[in-house]
Amino acid sequence: MAEVISRGTRLTYSLWGQGPALGFFHPPAMGAVTFWQQHPLRANHRLLLLNARGHGGSESGAVAVTLAQWAEDMKHAADQEGIDRLTLVGYSNGGMAALTFAQLYPERTKGLVLVGGFPEAASFLLQKEFELGLQVANHAWMNLLGSVLGAAHTSHPGHRQAIRQTVAQADPLAVKALYQHSLSVSVESALDELKVPVTLVYGTGDKYVHGYQLLFEKGLAPGQLETVLVGGVMHQVPTRQPAALNAILSDFESRRVL
Repeated sequence: MAEVISRGTRLTYSLWGQGPALGFFHPPAMGAVTFWQQHPLRANHRLLLLNARGHGGSESGAVAVTLAQWAEDMKHAADQEGIDRLTLVGYSNGGMAALTFAQLYPERTKGLVLVGGFPEAASFLLQKEFELGLQVANHAWMNLLGSVLGAAHTSHPGHRQAIRQTVAQADPLAVKALYQHSLSVSVESALDELKVPVTLVYGTGDKYVHGYQLLFEKGLAPGQLETVLVGGVMHQVPTRQPAALNAILSDFESRRVL
């Protein structure tokens, strides 16, 4: 695993493959190991998987983990690897970080693929999920959270164990700070500024975020947005339907990115 220093904080990341670059943003607590089953994309793409502050072996540092800081950290990792422009892949709350990167660094952004994504945690169910995450982090129940998230995301024994361990080792204060910050902000304004193609990917069973499609449709120009529904899965598309997501990402790079 490689390391980068961002604002004095040591962060860990993985870099796989060669080709057009994809930068991945994970959900709170889970770390970049979330995208373990996107590994086959390395044959034709360069995958940059950064662990947010306090996640996956990254130090928490003195600077709080916010969406803007996470985006800056990703930029520093890309700079270190000589990556000029990226397609951003954000899963769940990681989609807010991807949108923030696109807003702050439009010249570095080729496109966005948001998996179970939303620009704000505005719905009742999503707010309750974030509040539950806050309670777990507040009590430092990271082992319990790791077991729950591992079981919910995959039946692959190795990947399940890797998620469980990563969550258990995450800094609960950093996880709590990320949930709190994400509850308090909206990046809907980023949609008006985007000039790149955007693809939304939702599981057909992921009912509690489907409604966010309307915000994206409202904020983006005609023809800028595509939505793909993946059958047989709820929220956990990267881990429960990895072949489908990998095909979507390959298609996005070959067909929609200039």
